[in-house]
Amino acid sequence: MIQYYLTINELLKFIKLGLFRNQKGAHKDELIKVQKNNYSMYKVNLAFFVVLVLLTNPSVYSVDSQTQNFSVTILYNSDNQNLKSVVSNLQYYWEPLNVKVNIVGLPYITFLSELNSQTKTWDFALTSFDNGQLNYPIPYTLYNSQNSVIANIVFGLNDSRRLQNTGINMSQVNELTKLAYETTDKANRQTVLAEFQKKYMQEWLIDLPLLTKLGVQFTWNGLTNYDPISGLMNSIYSGLKWNTIEQTQKNGGGANDTLRLVIQDGSSGFNPMFSLTSGERQLERLIFPKLFLFDKQYNPHPDMGIYYKTTNNNDGSYTWNIGIRKNASWVDLNGNPIHKITSKDVKFTFDILRFPWIASLKNDFTKRIESISIQNDTNLSFKVNGFRQSDLFYLGNQMLIPEFKLNTTLTFNGKVLGKIYDDKISPVSSQEWQDFALLPTSGSMYYLSYAAGLVADLKANPNFWWPVDSDVLSYNGSKPIGSSFLNWNDNPQTPQIERPTKPLISKISYTYIEDKINLFLQFSNGRLDLVDSRSSDSLSLFKNKPEIKRINYLPKDRGTTIIVNYQNPILRPYEIRRALLAAINLTQLTISLGNGQLAQYSPVSRGFPDYYTGAYGIPYNFTVARDLFRSLGYSVKDSVSPTNNGGNNIIPSLPINFSNVVTILTGILVGVYIAYHKRKRM
Repeated sequence: MIQYYLTINELLKFIKLGLFRNQKGAHKDELIKVQKNNYSMYKVNLAFFVVLVLLTNPSVYSVDSQTQNFSVTILYNSDNQNLKSVVSNLQYYWEPLNVKVNIVGLPYITFLSELNSQTKTWDFALTSFDNGQLNYPIPYTLYNSQNSVIANIVFGLNDSRRLQNTGINMSQVNELTKLAYETTDKANRQTVLAEFQKKYMQEWLIDLPLLTKLGVQFTWNGLTNYDPISGLMNSIYSGLKWNTIEQTQKNGGGANDTLRLVIQDGSSGFNPMFSLTSGERQLERLIFPKLFLFDKQYNPHPDMGIYYKTTNNNDGSYTWNIGIRKNASWVDLNGNPIHKITSKDVKFTFDILRFPWIASLKNDFTKRIESISIQNDTNLSFKVNGFRQSDLFYLGNQMLIPEFKLNTTLTFNGKVLGKIYDDKISPVSSQEWQDFALLPTSGSMYYLSYAAGLVADLKANPNFWWPVDSDVLSYNGSKPIGSSFLNWNDNPQTPQIERPTKPLISKISYTYIEDKINLFLQFSNGRLDLVDSRSSDSLSLFKNKPEIKRINYLPKDRGTTIIVNYQNPILRPYEIRRALLAAINLTQLTISLGNGQLAQYSPVSRGFPDYYTGAYGIPYNFTVARDLFRSLGYSVKDSVSPTNNGGNNIIPSLPINFSNVVTILTGILVGVYIAYHKRKRM
C-alpha cells in the first residue's frame, strides 16, 4: 500500500506560490526564483493533477473497510479533567479497530452505585482507586474473591462467564494473594507477588490500573537522607540533616538545624479529627503519636505500639491485641511532660471515629469495630467484624488525641453541654475542642511550641521514645520483622545502621502560602527548604538551578483504572480485551496528559518498586490488536495513521473523510489554474 503525505508547511507554500503569485513583495520574489528553476505553472498544475489522481485512484491506494465492529459506552466523572483526557485518548486508540466509543460524563462520582446495579448502562467505567485499595503492595482487596467486594463487584472474579476462556483458577489466585498478604518474610512476599504478576497479568488484561500519579518535590542539594516516598517523619528517623546551607538559604534565614516548610491549603486548625489537607496531616504526624510507623513498603514498625496479635474468633470476627510502650508522655508548649499516654487515649480516639459525630473520617475499619476493651495502661484489644488487608494500616496509622484533655465536660458559649460518653454529646462544636484545634497538646517526635493560624513552629521533643533494638514488632506475636527500626529492608543480614538517638533537625517551621507563584518565588529566594508540587510539569521552573535537587516520587494511593462490564457478551472473550489493551499506547498517553502520570502494567502499585514489575503486562502493539480482531472475524484498518513527522503536522493519508480531501485538492487546483490565467492576461 502506497501512502503520500504533504506537510502543512509544504502545502501552504504551494498555495502561496499559486493563489498569490500576482501579489507584490516576498511572494513575487519567491515566484521569480521558482521560475528561474524551471518551475512553470504548467508543471505545478501537472503536479497537483498527479497527486489528485494518486489520492483518488483505488488501484493505487486501498481503503480499509469503515464497517463499525461494535460500540462501547464509557462512563467517567466529567468534573475530572484527567479522566476526561484519558477517555478522549481511548476514542483515538480504538478508532482503527472500528470500535465506536460513546462517552457518558457524569458531573459527580457515582461509580460504586453504578457498579452495584443489576443492569449496567455502560461498558467501561473510568475511575481511580486510592487509599485502602492501593496503599499496600499486595492486591488483596482487588483480586481475592473470597474476601473482597471489589474483586467480585468491580472485577467480576466470581463470574464464570468472565473467566470462561482465560483458564484462570480463582482458588489459585485466592491462595496466592492470601499467601502474599500473610507471609512475614519480605523475600517470600516478593517471590509470591512476582509469580502472581507473571501468571496472571496477561489474563487480567484491561481491568487493572492503567496509570499512577507522579508528583515532584523540590529541595536544596544540602539536605541528605531525605526519602519522599518514605515521608518526612520516616526520613527524620533515618537521620535527615543538612550537610551544607546555600548562601541563598542563609540570606533567606535558613539554618543547619532547621527545616522550613509550607502549608498551601487553609483550615480551621490542627486537630487530626478535622484536618483534610496534606499539609496539615504532614505537620500533625510529627506532633501526634500513632501506634505504628510504616515504611515505604508499608511494613509496620514500632511507634506508640510495640506489638500486635490477631485472633480468629470463628464467628466472622477477629480480635486485634495491641501493646503500647510505657515511657510515653503528652507534653506542654515548653516540651515538659504533663500526662502519660495510655490505652485510654487509643480507645478514646477510635471511639470518636466510631461514633456518628465526624462522619467524614469514617473508613471501612472503624465501621467494622464491634468493641474496644482496655486491659491496662499498656494493653488493649479491638474486636472487628471480618478481616481486611488494610486493617493494620488504618489501626496503626491513626493519629491519637489526648483523652485526659478532651474527655471532659464540654461547653459552648459558656453553656454546659455535657460529657462525650455519659451524655453522648458531640465534641465538634464545643469550646474545648476549638481551643485544642488552635493549639493542640503534643505527644510525638516534635511538640508544638508556637501556633498562630497556620503559621507554626515545632521543636524536637526531649521526652520522645526514640526506638531502640529492643522494640521488636512481631507479626502475630511470633516472627519479628527486623530487630532494628532502621532496618528498612527487613533483611537480618543488613548491617546495623549508624543512627542518631534524637532528631538532627531540632526545629521545623511552617508558613502558610496559598498562592503557588508566591510559593515557588519564596523557595527560589531561599526562604523555604522543601516544597511539593502535584504535577511534574513544575520541574521546568527550576531546570537552570543546579543547586536545587529534583526528587521525583510516586504517591502510593492513586491509580487510574478501567472497569469492565462483563454483562456485555462482546467483552467477555479473552482476545477482545487483550486487543483493546494492546491498542492503548500508555507511554504516549502519559506524555499527552502532561500532569505527572506513569504507565501502570500491574495491580501491584508502582509506588512499591520492590514489588512492582511491568514485565508481564500488555505493551502497546497495534499489530497484535489488529490480528486478534481479524482472527475473530472483525474488519479493522491495516495500520494507525501517523500524527506527527519530526515535529511537523501532516495531513493524514486516507481514509480520513475522502470527499473532503477531494474537494480541498480540487479547490486548490482550480485556484491555481485561475490565478495562472489571470496572470497571463495581465
